[in-house]
Amino acid sequence: MAETNHVCDVSRRSFVKGSLTAAVGAGAASWLTGCSPKPVADTGGTESEPTPVVEDNDEIFRGTCRCNCYGGCYLNIHVRDGKIVRTSMRDLPETAWNRICSKGLTHPYRVYDPNRAKYPMRRAGERGEGKWEQITWDEALDEIAQKFTQYAQEFGPDSVGIASGAGNYGFLDLMPRFQARIGASTVGTPLDFAPFYSLNPMVGMSLNFHGNEMTDLVNSKTLVIWGSNPAVSQIQGMHFIMEAREQGTKVISIDPVYTATTAKCDQWIPLAPGTDGMLAIGLMKIVLEKGWQDDEFIRSTTVAPFLVKEDGEYLRLSDLGRAEAGAEDDVPVATDGKGTFDAHTAIANAVVEGTYDYQGQKVTCAWTLMLDRLSEYDLEECSKVCDVPVDVMTQLAEDVAVNKPCALYILLGIDHYQNGFYSIYDMGCLAAMTGNIGKPGAFCGISEAVYFGLENAASPYGAYTLADATPSTVNVPVFRMEEALEAGEWLGNPYTLKALWVYKRNLLANLCDRESMLRWLEKVELIVVSELTMNEMGRYADIFLPVCHWFEMEDFAHQCPQNVFITIQDKAIDPLYECRSDFDIIKDLAGRMGYGDDFNFTAEDWMRGYLDSETCQALGISYDKLKEEGALRVIPGSPEAPFIHGGDGIPTATGKVEFYQAPSARYASTAMGEEPDFSHFGLPYWEPAGEVVPEDARNEKYPYQVMSEHQRLRTHSQWVNVPVMRELDPEPSAKLHPDTAEAHGIAEGDYMRIYNDRGEVVVKAHLSDGVRPGILLCSRGWEDADFVKGHLQDVLSDEVSNLCVTQAFFDTTAAIEKAEV
Repeated sequence: MAETNHVCDVSRRSFVKGSLTAAVGAGAASWLTGCSPKPVADTGGTESEPTPVVEDNDEIFRGTCRCNCYGGCYLNIHVRDGKIVRTSMRDLPETAWNRICSKGLTHPYRVYDPNRAKYPMRRAGERGEGKWEQITWDEALDEIAQKFTQYAQEFGPDSVGIASGAGNYGFLDLMPRFQARIGASTVGTPLDFAPFYSLNPMVGMSLNFHGNEMTDLVNSKTLVIWGSNPAVSQIQGMHFIMEAREQGTKVISIDPVYTATTAKCDQWIPLAPGTDGMLAIGLMKIVLEKGWQDDEFIRSTTVAPFLVKEDGEYLRLSDLGRAEAGAEDDVPVATDGKGTFDAHTAIANAVVEGTYDYQGQKVTCAWTLMLDRLSEYDLEECSKVCDVPVDVMTQLAEDVAVNKPCALYILLGIDHYQNGFYSIYDMGCLAAMTGNIGKPGAFCGISEAVYFGLENAASPYGAYTLADATPSTVNVPVFRMEEALEAGEWLGNPYTLKALWVYKRNLLANLCDRESMLRWLEKVELIVVSELTMNEMGRYADIFLPVCHWFEMEDFAHQCPQNVFITIQDKAIDPLYECRSDFDIIKDLAGRMGYGDDFNFTAEDWMRGYLDSETCQALGISYDKLKEEGALRVIPGSPEAPFIHGGDGIPTATGKVEFYQAPSARYASTAMGEEPDFSHFGLPYWEPAGEVVPEDARNEKYPYQVMSEHQRLRTHSQWVNVPVMRELDPEPSAKLHPDTAEAHGIAEGDYMRIYNDRGEVVVKAHLSDGVRPGILLCSRGWEDADFVKGHLQDVLSDEVSNLCVTQAFFDTTAAIEKAEV
């Protein structure tokens, strides 16, 4: 097999034909420094990190870093004289998962932040002005309880809305129960849904989403990191990728920009933005042309032999008169091609191609439908759209289909385009065609542990055990709230939003089209924000509630880590100032609203309700055991036998990889209230992104793509004000190609204005050959006070696909000019 390393040239016309300059390679590699530290002694730091003095009277508590970074790192919390003095890495039962990054190491800065909120406050000036008066907890909660109750009585319970997020991935969360109890509506923030709407029905969802656990990557011969930058965004798991590469795995990065991850890969394929699905279709065409498809896997493990009727539904045993329609035994039918039609499980040598007649009804094998759909695409056109040469595509197809097992490692980058759903669906079809699902070293999707059913009805304290609750079904996406409030209705029903509680989410610093949010927030009479510090969202509150740091309360975590453990969070110190836990705040508020009987339990009761459930018992987990041991494996497996998604059978409705979706099985996000467009759904398909289009069709007014990149030193906007982080990353910036900069007279270190019809932002310019011409790669997670002018979120589009309602952070175009500051 040929060794082809496709890298980037600095010229626009030959961007995909040359090699990167040594300067770019060295610069990009430097971004990775420290992201995969080697453990030393008990510090959990890097080899160059000084070892702090630990006094004999230090108390060590167990903790978990539980931000939304997929880490879930297990920590030691060092307490001396009643104060947290540092954190360090703590051993997990399988030490391969040990990690701590700069965020985990700097928690003391967050605990003792001078800007930490100390007591409840009521707004004393205009929203956002920063004028406050200190009030007591009784005053704050009485006012909230009175107004929530008043609005519910006058305008209906759903006039109170909850905007909840992922700022704290602990389990001690009463908000779902509280929201169900009072009947509050949801102010929806649909994010990161494309991988789940596309891959869940195709490959199923297990305890580890769609992936094998990360320790299994050493079994991959090829690893394709597609639209993801784990060296920055999934630091916990990056070392497994590096260890696999060291043992011979070929690691390939597919990304429009040269990232920290790309610097550590064997090959970089810089495709045109938003064309990932077209690349996957082109690869499938090459695989078929070369005969590299896995015929046995296709026949035995996918829906390829299932017969499809002309209406798109499977021919089932009920059509043969041998089962009741919809019954458990009403399974799809296959044929041997010689006149026998039977349950697919009963046909030993089912055919996978062809159209047949069953009692006058035309039926076609699902695989034939796949081939027909792919025949609609031309390989040369795929290459042109993706800006990836056919020879490079051919080598990639060989790596995926022949040099296997191959893992397609996907996180959320591709999700951030309006066409992300189809792109990820196409990638799943490629994995199905090549037999790269359900085997050691082979998966397609997200490798990350999930709730494992903790929040289920078995718990006596869950949201769904309230006997007479009538939870609201109203869910208005945040990016349609402005029009809903102007119209006074949502989905044909009267709707108004009088009160909003923003909980574990910084709406203004992180979501698209911030100016629209500011307009509709002004229409809300009461905004409550509970936060650790007075952040950008907090400044728009009417009542601000100060909450605990994670280390000031007991909890357990983590909901979505790349490690395979559930870990305890000890209470290391008492809450500082007048801060209270979310649990205590909600419980107290519920009592003031007359619902105290439904919240008459302690935090320990709550945790026992989940951890002592049948679900957890089956996994060998209990509250007492977790308290004693601190960390328990959630994902079945061991160092010798890692968890394999689909290894014991593909977890879909049919038990097969469903590259074809029958109309009755298709589902989509209905958050927009529109009928989803299923006209192309069910088979591979590609459509252009929204604002971001091929270079030859760019909008002349706004010709540049605005992409926002995660920051290694922050998780979204968390840690944005940690002093040591600000020394390393002091202000918002954007990387752009030198050719793009030169065209506008912009030099390294200049400020530039990025603008479109939605808004503008002024940031510092950094020139990089690793960014495709035409892309503006902006650092994200900054707040309004950090920008010279404007805000990055003012520029980003909130348009979404009606098939998969998820914010498309990368699907934005804008213009630029040099700014004088």
